[in-house]
Amino acid sequence: MPGHTLTTVTVDRAPVHLASVHTHDTFVYVYVLEEGVQSQLGNAKPIKYSAGDSWIEHPGVSHTLT
Repeated sequence: MPGHTLTTVTVDRAPVHLASVHTHDTFVYVYVLEEGVQSQLGNAKPIKYSAGDSWIEHPGVSHTLT
């Protein structure tokens, strides 16, 4: 899309690491490279993602579990 930028970041997490509740000012696209991660957006049910899975976070949505 003209005028937009896609930035790629690899995030390594310890197996039992919990991130604090947070939001992002822009869209976030997550692709799971290996192992698994559990994620919850807002009040939705937590979802466990495996290697090869992905999801999108919309700007301002509360990421309540990682």
